[in-house]
Amino acid sequence: FIFQHPEFNALLVTSLTIFLCSVEFSILHVGEWPYMRQLDDEATSSFFGLANSLSKLAHAIAAIVFAVLSHKMGDIKPSLLTGRLITLIGCLLYLTVEFFPWNKRFVLLTAYLLFGIGFSTSPLLRALISRQSSLPNRSTAFAFVHTAHLMSILSGAVVQLSFSSLPYPGYNIFPNLKFHIYSAPIWLALLTNLIVIWVIIYKLEVKKKEVEESRFSFSWFHIEFTRLREVHLPWLLIIVVIFERLVTGIIPSSIPILNGPIMGSIYGKSGQEIVVTLSIMQCCSGIVAISLSLAFVFGNLGRHITTRFLFLVSTIFIVCTFILTFPYPNPASSIPQFN
Repeated sequence: FIFQHPEFNALLVTSLTIFLCSVEFSILHVGEWPYMRQLDDEATSSFFGLANSLSKLAHAIAAIVFAVLSHKMGDIKPSLLTGRLITLIGCLLYLTVEFFPWNKRFVLLTAYLLFGIGFSTSPLLRALISRQSSLPNRSTAFAFVHTAHLMSILSGAVVQLSFSSLPYPGYNIFPNLKFHIYSAPIWLALLTNLIVIWVIIYKLEVKKKEVEESRFSFSWFHIEFTRLREVHLPWLLIIVVIFERLVTGIIPSSIPILNGPIMGSIYGKSGQEIVVTLSIMQCCSGIVAISLSLAFVFGNLGRHITTRFLFLVSTIFIVCTFILTFPYPNPASSIPQFN
């Protein structure tokens, strides 16, 4: 490392913030479907998919809003704190869902929307890493971010597995306020959220920027668009990269949503079995990802295997997943089909 001490400390605090925020996300989504199905008999896989889709939509819109507001203010701390407070409200709503006598699925939908909005501030932290690191240390700084994200995946799965022996309804803390396999990770997410809020307020170093009042106006967009048209850029390559990012972003977003309903409807898994299976899968994914990252950093794997080849292999695995989970006709049925 060639960091100066102030730069190293700032990057370490930002990476810790990213890790804690990512851990929240990792431990929240594993038990969502079994818990919704446990609380509300009218909850269907279609409704669960709709709830998660709305959460993703809220996440995308809020990310743009927070980015614009942060740029206007020249400071990302207000947006980060707003996102954490929204996530805190979502955790409290998730934990108190059993106080509602009916339509609990809509209460969980509201919590998912709050989580989507709250987690939309994560791009601001990645942008902060760029501002905190000097140009020679930029790649190492982003290695901090990548490591924090991978560790959060593994840590979230380990946390969920740690509470897998607490079947629902678990222990009553207060009437309708319980501690069980589905709520225990949310209690931890609540704690990590409070820690993140403290870190943002007292430890996170953010230098305010002076921003012109006219920035992000319609005239500014028109001027920037005109300037881009005059610049000779490889637009075809840019479009291909954007399309690749869209495709690779859709797949990780859709598969975790589908895993729970597929295991419950096709394989007949119970809620506890779904949580354990998904947690083990997440552990394996985290271990493989961390191993590959360490191999690239310390084992010079990049000199022998290109990242393009690894991306191709991972894409083949994803395609195989879709092939294996396709709803084929049941071959065990000996009754011929008639119109």
